Amino acid sequence: MYTTYQLNSDELTYEFIDILKSNFKNRMIEISVCDFDETAYLMSSPENHEILMRRIDDVRNNRKIITPNQDTFQ
Repeated sequence: MYTTYQLNSDELTYEFIDILKSNFKNRMIEISVCDFDETAYLMSSPENHEILMRRIDDVRNNRKIITPNQDTFQ
């Protein structure tokens, strides 16, 4: 079984360790830790990179800005 957990380091608790132990009971496991950089992940595809760069340009130039109805969030 392969599972990925993404969390802030401040969220690492003894309860999280208990969850891991429960999910992988009596198995050898390997734990790898790395910084998660969403921007690098999203920019890894040339197509995504171009789309994101266009969107950034739109925001900088106040184009195609959609403001949701704020009453929806109350």
